[in-house]
Order: sequence, then C-alpha cells, then structure tokens
Amino acid sequence: MKRLMSAMLVGAASACLIAGCAAQPTLDHDTGSELQASVVTIANTAAAGDATGAIAQLDALEQQLLESTSEGRVSGERSAQISAAIELVRQDLQAILDAAQPTPEPSSDPATGNNGNGNGNGNGNGNGKKDK
Repeated sequence: MKRLMSAMLVGAASACLIAGCAAQPTLDHDTGSELQASVVTIANTAAAGDATGAIAQLDALEQQLLESTSEGRVSGERSAQISAAIELVRQDLQAILDAAQPTPEPSSDPATGNNGNGNGNGNGNGNGKKDK
C-alpha cells in the first residue's frame, strides 16, 4: 500500500513536470524531448522504490535545465515553471524518504540522568540542592 501511494504521488508530480517540459515556443523541441526523457527515468526510478536515486536524477535534471536555459534553449519564464515542478517532485520524494525513516526511541542511557523509571538525578527534596 505504501509503495502504491509513493508511486501515485511521484506519478502525479512527474505528470506535472512532464507538462512543464512539453514543447512550446519558449522551449526548444529537442530540449523538451530530452527533459521529458529524464522525467520518465525519474518516475520509473521512484516507482521502483528508489527515492534516493530519483532525487539524484532530479538533481541532474535541474542541472540540465540550468544549462539549457543559459544556452537560450529554454526561456527564463519557462525555466521558472519547470523549476517549480521539479521542486514539487523533490518535496514528494523527500516526504517518501522521511516517512521511511524510523522514529528514534527515547534514550534510556543512565548518563542522561533518566533511565525511564521516572527517577532522575535529583534528590527528591524539591529544593534543587543536593543532600549533605
């Protein structure tokens, strides 16, 4: 179920990103095709459960977009739209990674002064001073 939800989230975000890469007058046709191919690869990687790999590929896509924009193959306005879509996909992927991280257990280390039994390092007399 979790994998299906992850694939759906990434799929929806990828669809948004692909729409951002669709060939339009503000985007060179060949560049649009290259960006779309990268998006498909990212979506496949994420759907396979490799969110970390998909984020790395997303970083490469972002670099590819920056280079294409600086070379005039993507307009500044179009680049901003695609960058916004990239950020949405990145957030979805990061959320998947964050959800997969286990919640740390409370420390029961005696050095912290609390072993989980309710007894701290105090003397219990309530004045904050050590017994003599």
